[in-house]
Amino acid sequence: MTSIGARIKEYRLSTGKNQTDFAQSFGISKNTQVNYEKDKTPPPGDYLKLLIEAGADVHYILTGSKVLSMRESEGEYDILNPESRAIETVSLVIDFIKTYDLELDREQIRALMGMVHESGGAIDEVELRNLVVTAYKITGQEVPKLLMEDWNSEREIYSKN
Repeated sequence: MTSIGARIKEYRLSTGKNQTDFAQSFGISKNTQVNYEKDKTPPPGDYLKLLIEAGADVHYILTGSKVLSMRESEGEYDILNPESRAIETVSLVIDFIKTYDLELDREQIRALMGMVHESGGAIDEVELRNLVVTAYKITGQEVPKLLMEDWNSEREIYSKN
């Protein structure tokens, strides 16, 4: 199986751009693009969101599984379509990562996207918060304080009901 970096490179090549032009179109340096493609640095949420906006299949880039396909000509997604729900879920994940300013490593991203995939791709923010906390715990890393506080608050609310 190829790496995240190799799949980023695969996407870049599909656009017909060299590293310099591709990096420039995403507002990053060529060095940063090279580091993403060589798996020296995991791509941050902002970069992944830009890839989605450019039409990349970020689910494939992160997991290696070609489950999604962007329907560029339509521009809107039917919420009943599983493909559309999955795209919305990936966007939710990226926004969530940005909200909590999370710096997930490759293993955590892979674990998180695997759990999202197993959930059928239709999750809300509460379920996502549970998945992210689980991704941190699976990889044995400490859960960021703000995320843990919100997660504990939700658990208290649900346990009272």
